[in-house]
Order: sequence, then structure tokens, then C-alpha cells
Amino acid sequence: MFRFRRLIPLAAALPVTQTVLCDYRFQHGSAIIPHPKKCKRGSEDALFAKKHSLGIFDGVSSWMDDGIDAGIFAHNLCHFTSQQIKSKPLPAAVFAALMQTSVPGSATVCVVDISKDDGILNTFNLGESGFLLLRRTTRKSSNWRIFKYFQSQEEQNAEFHVFAKSTPMMHDDEDNCPFQLGSLDAPTQDCIGDAQTQQIQTQAGDILILATDGLFDNLSESEIVDFVAEFDMGSNIASQKQLAWLLAYKARQAYQKVDDISVIVAKIVDSPGVQRGPILPRQGLSH
Repeated sequence: MFRFRRLIPLAAALPVTQTVLCDYRFQHGSAIIPHPKKCKRGSEDALFAKKHSLGIFDGVSSWMDDGIDAGIFAHNLCHFTSQQIKSKPLPAAVFAALMQTSVPGSATVCVVDISKDDGILNTFNLGESGFLLLRRTTRKSSNWRIFKYFQSQEEQNAEFHVFAKSTPMMHDDEDNCPFQLGSLDAPTQDCIGDAQTQQIQTQAGDILILATDGLFDNLSESEIVDFVAEFDMGSNIASQKQLAWLLAYKARQAYQKVDDISVIVAKIVDSPGVQRGPILPRQGLSH
């Protein structure tokens, strides 16, 4: 005689754990406005912008005294860095790219990448190009008592502020000579180890601006922050490109120092990925 015996579900014995995977990435746009006297041969600046990495390079113009266009060096270093960064940490990627760059010249370098799992921003900066990381902070309105019939105490105002940034790196003993990476015959031999490196915890909604000194020499930090605050980026990916061009043109109009102007604007976004947990057996009956 057979009888049915109910199985105890294995799920009752196993803790159910799920991990939500995130995908932090950049929504980006860029702009380059060449120096008026360099339009025929193009800008000495170069940049790349990808889903998880950004880079900007400024060729050192003093090479033209020897008839060498440093923009060619900057574009080569940019190209090879964008390839190497796929598989190497930032310093190693830039070093490998430098070893591949065989043309004469030198350039300042600012490169960043973001970890898609936890949003950690890794930065590498050498020279007078750099980055600003802007974040919205919320605060309770100071006028909530006056307008309590129109807004609640919990209503908040959002403002941008500089959460993190790079610092320009210049040689003190020379006139307007930034730290730079160059070919073997470069007069200034700075190295990978001289670069500033940071690890910064980002969050969705942060705005990252990478730019050459053409932006930072013509617009103050507060002017950049105020301009970004006035620009409603929303969720439109194309707005990053629009803001990059507007910042570049604003620097061009100011022009306290005439130069190439290159800007990358990136909004940090994330999205939940697949939820992973233990595979549970089906519940059933046995006899």
C-alpha cells in the first residue's frame, strides 16, 4: 500500500538572498572650439568619451617653436589611452598608451573611469586640464513658515556645489609650464607617478565636467557652477552635448586667454540590473 508523504520545501531551509546589480555609467556630450589661429590645422586638444570612461588631452603649443604640431601627439595619446583603458587601471593604461605614441610632442592629461558596480570614480590628472564633479544638495526652504499655506515644511530646494575637483599642476620654476607627458625628446620629463589620482564615491545625478585650460582660464569655478545650475538637463541625453557647447561658447565669449577650448559634460546615471538569488527547487510530492 502506497501513501503520499509531503516534502518539506528546501526553500524553507535556505535563506533567500538577492543582490541587485547596478550599472553606473556616463551620459555624455562634448565640444571643441579651436584657437582662432589653429583652425586650419585643427585643435591641439583631443578627447574621447565612452560609457564608462572619459579623457581629455591638451597638446603643449610651445612645440611649434620647433615646427612640431603637438596636437598630433595629443590625438595619438588620446586614441591609445581609449583602447588601453578597457583592460587596465588608469595609470597603467596611460603608461601603455604613452609607450605606443611614437610621434614627438607632449600633452596634459585628464582621464577618469567609473566602476559600473559601485559608482567609484577613478581619476588621473597631470597638468592644467582637469575636472569638476558637481552634486545637488537639498535643504529645507528657510521661508516655509511664511509660505506654509503654499508649501510644506518638507519641501526642499536643490542647489549645485563642487563635490570634488582636480588641482592644476604647474612647474613653479618655469613660465606657464604645466606638468605633461611627452616623447623621449621632450624638454620636460614628467612621469606617470607625478599625476594626481583620486577615488570618489559618486551618485546618480552628479554632473562631471572635464575640460582643458581653455575653459578654466576663461570661466571661474563659480561661473561654471551657476551656469550648470541654470541649465535644466532633465533626462535628455542630448542635453549633455548642448551644455558642453554652451559652456565652450561662454568661455569663448569671455576670452581672457585665447586658447583651444574642449569640454566634456557627463551625467552619472545608474539603473538596477538583474536580481540574482539562489535557485530554489520546485515544491512537490513524493511517495
